[in-house]
Amino acid sequence: MEIKVITCHDVYNFGASLQAFALMHFLQKQGHDVEIIDYKPDYLDFPYKFSLFVHPDSPVRKYTDRSTLLRVLYALKRYLWYLPSLKRKESFDGFTSRFLALTRQYRNYNELMTDVPAADIYITGSDQVWNSVTMLNGKDPAFYLQFAPAGKKRISYAASFGATSVSNESRKELQTYLSSLDAISVRETSGLDILHEFNLEGTQVCDPVFLLSEEEWRSVCDKSASEEPYVLIYNLTAVNEQLVRDAKYVAGKLGIRLYSVSPMKIKGADRNFTDVGPVDFVRLIFNSAYVFTNSFHATAFSIIARRQFCTYGYHSRSNSSRMYSILNLLGMLERMNVTEIDEALAAPVDYDAKDAMIDELCSNGKSWLLKNL
Repeated sequence: MEIKVITCHDVYNFGASLQAFALMHFLQKQGHDVEIIDYKPDYLDFPYKFSLFVHPDSPVRKYTDRSTLLRVLYALKRYLWYLPSLKRKESFDGFTSRFLALTRQYRNYNELMTDVPAADIYITGSDQVWNSVTMLNGKDPAFYLQFAPAGKKRISYAASFGATSVSNESRKELQTYLSSLDAISVRETSGLDILHEFNLEGTQVCDPVFLLSEEEWRSVCDKSASEEPYVLIYNLTAVNEQLVRDAKYVAGKLGIRLYSVSPMKIKGADRNFTDVGPVDFVRLIFNSAYVFTNSFHATAFSIIARRQFCTYGYHSRSNSSRMYSILNLLGMLERMNVTEIDEALAAPVDYDAKDAMIDELCSNGKSWLLKNL
């Protein structure tokens, strides 16, 4: 069967790249011909390339339009940000080239509609393809498979709304898009709640990274072992001071080194891996002694690798729903927003006791996907 997948596969985010690979690879193992639609509209591509121009959708546009000086200062700021990120970008581009099978590139929705890639079935997901609150892709009809020819099957796999609600201004439009799908699966419990608000049915399934076994992921990261034990930080977005403080405490308590694979340097870390790609991200988690993170996918890979971990939610309950959902499903909520770090150290995750739940989560995702192809 010929399958085309659309997702945010090339946005220089570890989880986005890895979930795209996992879904593609799982389907290929079933004997299907699978490609990811290389959909790169300007709003997804612009933040990751240098330009002297201010994107029309940027919140700073209303200021830079008024002043040449502000435009120059903004361009300088982007340039200073862009230069150190070049090596990181190269690492991600290398992963995309090596691991992802892509169609021709489409720069906008009109291009996609004009030359729709042929397939027997179209899949959207996973990850935050339907986040209409903080991301433009959640309002883009492409991520709801509106380009698919009439009569072709359209399904979502583990799509995430990225929040507990949808954009009010797009609500009616999104309901129409969602109603056109033949089968819907979402990643979070909050996604089911949103579907029910639209009088639509769906199934909660695991993120694609759980479709591959621990051994398969170890083969991806080349099985190389660390020369020394370490605590690993993956701090997404602004620095979470409690996360960093707890990680430093545990590294000191265990007498081991502190590593960070965060986009920004963490002060006090023995090593900062700011420019590595998805393969090294997986390797660093698999070889760690303990993981401290505020990322859904770092949490997921900690579970797959059977690592000890602590997960920290964002200030917004809405943005924390992704981590809350997976930990609640697996009976691991005590690992989220830990207030007494010594208690967490004294009560590590008993993976032998969790294996049945983890296996069921993975099995249910595989079964739903194969049944709905």
